[in-house]
Amino acid sequence: MRTVAGYLNQGYRRIKIKIKPGRDVADAQAVRKAFPEIQLQVDANSAYTLDSAVSLLPLDDLGLLLIEQPLDEDDFVDHSKLQRQFITPLCLDESILTPRHARQAIEMGACRVVNIKNRRVGGLSQAIAIHDLCSQHNIPVWCGGMLETGVGRAANLALASLPNFRLPAISPLPTAITMKILPTSASHSTRTAPLMCQLSPVWGYPLTSKPSIG
Repeated sequence: MRTVAGYLNQGYRRIKIKIKPGRDVADAQAVRKAFPEIQLQVDANSAYTLDSAVSLLPLDDLGLLLIEQPLDEDDFVDHSKLQRQFITPLCLDESILTPRHARQAIEMGACRVVNIKNRRVGGLSQAIAIHDLCSQHNIPVWCGGMLETGVGRAANLALASLPNFRLPAISPLPTAITMKILPTSASHSTRTAPLMCQLSPVWGYPLTSKPSIG
């Protein structure tokens, strides 16, 4: 609870918790009880089978945004069977590697939300194709991250500006970049002066002011 509270105090608007057998329903219930108004989702990272995932049915009472990747990444058939048992949307993440996978998942009813990761699907053109396909079928998408540098996060930001990205991104992404020239010394011309970036948070997500990757 302290960890969740800490992120909320930093300005995060959505919380995702990882679940696995034995650390799932009770953990999610505890977070929901402590923070009844937050946007909450869970991510299983393929920790369940079709049979064992039945134990997650009480999650339907918690008003979750989604249950992410409960079954194996290549198992569209069982995801489809499982989605029919749940009110809560299932979200496919690792399962979606190409627009073809997205089409198959949609046609089979294997999910109601898709997580698009630019790097995982092979770049912006493929990510946009998946976005457009999901939009045609009224399947909302959101933008996940894979430990990108600042440049990669900027690409994610551009992607997440598309209209069918209806859920906020997990990654902290800059919403605006302002470039300003630092004072120049006698040995530096204005043309070669160093630049300083000022980054603003997106959707309430803060950007660190400490040294970090990217």
